[in-house]
Amino acid sequence: MPPVRSTSIARRAIAPALAAAMLVLAASAFAAKPMQVRLTATGHKPKVGTKWTATVQAQSGSGAAAGAVSLDVLFGSKVVYHVSSGTLRHGAYRKTVQWPVRAVGYKLTLRARVTSRGARHDQFYAFRVRK
Repeated sequence: MPPVRSTSIARRAIAPALAAAMLVLAASAFAAKPMQVRLTATGHKPKVGTKWTATVQAQSGSGAAAGAVSLDVLFGSKVVYHVSSGTLRHGAYRKTVQWPVRAVGYKLTLRARVTSRGARHDQFYAFRVRK
C-alpha cells in the first residue's frame, strides 16, 4: 500500500476553508464601498415663477442605490421650507419647483438627504432666487 502524503490531505482540508474566507473578504470589501450622492440643479440663480429642477443621484458599490430622499431649503442652518420627499428610482430622484416672490434675494441652500441601509448622506446646493 502506498504511503499517504500528509500534505495532500492538509491541502484538501484547507482548500474549502480558504475559498470561503476569500469570498467573505471579497464580499466585505464590496459592501464596504461607500454610497456616493450627487445633487445638481438647473442653476444657482433661479428666476421667480420659472421651472427649476433639482436632481439627486446615488450610487453604491453595486450600482444604482435604493433609498429615501428628502429635499429641504435651508436659510443658514435652519430648515425654512420642505420641498418634497420620495424614493430613489434607478438611483435618481427629480423635483421641479417654481420659486415664489418672497424668496427673492436670500442666500438659500437646498439640502438633499438620502437615507439608505441605515446610513444618512447629505448634499448641499447654494442658490439665490432672482426676479
